[in-house]
Amino acid sequence: MTKYVRGSDINFEVSFVDLSGDPLVPVDASYPMIEILDPNGISIASGTGIQSQSVAGSWSWTWPSGAGSSLEPGWGVKWTMADANLQSYQQQWGFELYDQIENPLGVDQDGSYLTMIGKEERVIYKTDVQPLTLVLEIRNFLNAPLYTKEKENLTEVFADGYWNYYWDTPKFTNAGSYLVVWSERKTTLSSESHSTQMIRIPPDTIWYVLPYFRKLIDKLNKAQTTPLSYTDSELYQYLEQGCNLLNGVYPLTTWDVGSIPSMVWSYWILAAGIWALNSRQLLEIEITHNFTGQSVSLDYTKVSELSEVMSRWETMLFERFPTMKLSLSRTSNGVGAVGVRPYRLGVNSRVFRVATNGKALENWPAVLSNLGLTFYV
Repeated sequence: MTKYVRGSDINFEVSFVDLSGDPLVPVDASYPMIEILDPNGISIASGTGIQSQSVAGSWSWTWPSGAGSSLEPGWGVKWTMADANLQSYQQQWGFELYDQIENPLGVDQDGSYLTMIGKEERVIYKTDVQPLTLVLEIRNFLNAPLYTKEKENLTEVFADGYWNYYWDTPKFTNAGSYLVVWSERKTTLSSESHSTQMIRIPPDTIWYVLPYFRKLIDKLNKAQTTPLSYTDSELYQYLEQGCNLLNGVYPLTTWDVGSIPSMVWSYWILAAGIWALNSRQLLEIEITHNFTGQSVSLDYTKVSELSEVMSRWETMLFERFPTMKLSLSRTSNGVGAVGVRPYRLGVNSRVFRVATNGKALENWPAVLSNLGLTFYV
């Protein structure tokens, strides 16, 4: 049964067509008539439908329900149509009224989900009006639909005056990002609206790094519900941006958040912190205010302090990290080569493969010894 918010303007729609599907023509301007029946069956409001300009045979009428209307079941709406042949048609159905709980969150819902590899995720859509149609699509990075679910395949839960629809995804086996698209049409006469979310599945490395990152930028350990907090999904995004920042420092690398060497983690967290504080600074600019009274002056701003911290972090990062990254590259790739032979084969006790040969060679350690080289096992 359709539900409506008590105290709101409720729009009722109806379609009058004959057996051939052609719209019925009313006998005069007083049709079609509509009546609103209370739970006792008493008509408390009436009017004349307004013809739709886009859908032939469709009519609508809006009833301003009172804030004191009864919440008892049994409300009804009755439409009556008389055509040019004075033949009468009626349509009648019931509906319910409810109170919608107003809270600071309203119909807000998560913009993204952070999920572990090997775990499923419950994607949720929340709306204040029961939709006529609702379609869920989950797409990969190439915008190819992986899953498509109609409203009938979603679980519906009505709570606190809101409709909640959810679907549990299969377990994700690989790291990556997926786009969640909700396509909703509220009524037959309304256009289709779209809402998007993100599902992010980071490498397991991220779950080890997040506690250190949060401690770096959030010493107050603020609650997740406060405007100044950082959600895990946001922290993951900043860590990705920090990784990209490190890759752009010479010598260029192609690290991702799952392959950054552990000895670089300190600089990685520092780079991600710059992005996090930049987001925080934008918020501080928005909420900056001042008040001046007769004997009191109050100023609230943290913009300059955040700029100072970000400047120190940038100095630490760009003065020290390039030298370390160059040394790390040399250690991994060798210090040089003469022709095709690596230079100083014994540096850091590393062994470099000079060439390969499919033919077996007997007493290979002895050959190396004759060349003055040490054989490592």
